Amino acid sequence: MPLGSQHPYKAIRVRSAANALTLKTLPGYAEVKKLKNDCSNCLGKYFVAKGGTSPGGVSADNIVKEEDLLWEVRVIRPNQGIANYTVNPNRLTLVLTEDGRISDAAWD
Repeated sequence: MPLGSQHPYKAIRVRSAANALTLKTLPGYAEVKKLKNDCSNCLGKYFVAKGGTSPGGVSADNIVKEEDLLWEVRVIRPNQGIANYTVNPNRLTLVLTEDGRISDAAWD
């Protein structure tokens, strides 16, 4: 982000859905490393809610655990509606199939 030479800033903080970073020296560079699953490869994998047990016979690389996701998650199962729908741009919505696989993932 280019700034003019007479900018009044001492530092810059940038926030995202998953984290934030602060650049304390201007000019400068800052980067945040990805710490957990960003759900970019979730489709078709089994979802396991916090405290749940993984399905038997399924390899770990074919399972998405809720506690490993970076964001607040809303899970919609095939037999559920969506009561009291509120928009939250920092929430990931996962739609599951009958057998617990993720069929769709979207932001509100």
